[in-house]
Amino acid sequence: MAATDEEAGASCSTLHDGAQQRLVHTVITLKLAQRALKADADTAPALVTEALDQAERATVELRELAHEAAAVARGAAPQTSAPMISVPAR
Repeated sequence: MAATDEEAGASCSTLHDGAQQRLVHTVITLKLAQRALKADADTAPALVTEALDQAERATVELRELAHEAAAVARGAAPQTSAPMISVPAR
């Protein structure tokens, strides 16, 4: 039982970290878009699109986290794997 609890905690923590990283990336991208609107309006639409994509992915990851937490609370073994996130360098 303790191993299952540890696996659940690690799985939820990893999923949470991925979603959190995605949301931080979204905020940074939106700030870049905000700056671009002032200095270089041509790049702003692409940045907003990228931020929207990241926010949508984070929403899916958070939904998975909620389902995982509910399943583990009911006694199920963790099912999710660590999400892969790629944050482009700027």
